[in-house]
Amino acid sequence: MSWTGRAAGSPKRAAGRSPPSTTSSARSTSAAPIVWRSRRCAASSTSGWRPPAPTAPCAFAADALDAWAGERDAALQALRDRDRGELVDALLEEGDAGAAWTAATAPPAWDPGLARRTRLAEARERTRPDEALAWYLQVVDEHLLQTGRPAYARAVSTLKRARRAAQADAFATALTDLRERHRRRPALIAMLDNAALG
Repeated sequence: MSWTGRAAGSPKRAAGRSPPSTTSSARSTSAAPIVWRSRRCAASSTSGWRPPAPTAPCAFAADALDAWAGERDAALQALRDRDRGELVDALLEEGDAGAAWTAATAPPAWDPGLARRTRLAEARERTRPDEALAWYLQVVDEHLLQTGRPAYARAVSTLKRARRAAQADAFATALTDLRERHRRRPALIAMLDNAALG
């Protein structure tokens, strides 16, 4: 994927510092700015050009696709050093669910956040439904830190995903436990009944 100019809405380049030319000669070298293919910049080329801020949306992608393989490890390390969440997002966007899971769980105390936890659970559904269920249930618990029907609706929606991913008996056990823990929330219990989750 190649861009020949600044993307609409992207930050202006610092004065006197322009990205390398996107001519055919540039494509044959690694001088073009090499960036992660996610929403964020991970690494630049050996030219030294970088976007104005490390978290600014990327305006340029790798000019030479054959250069990406050689730059990928450096880009991953840049993300790993800078922001674990960015690393997980990038790996998920590449479809590498296993590596994303490893990156997210290697430090046990790291909290990926609600949205990222949900994405990781979705990515693990096919290969590790037990892990997907566990993380879906964590998402449900986060939703249920609040009370009220909007929070309950989000919890029920997540439980539907969990039921799709999990073995029937494992999900049934988890649902029974959840009902018991929240038996004093009649509105939630009614919504669980209406959802016919099992």
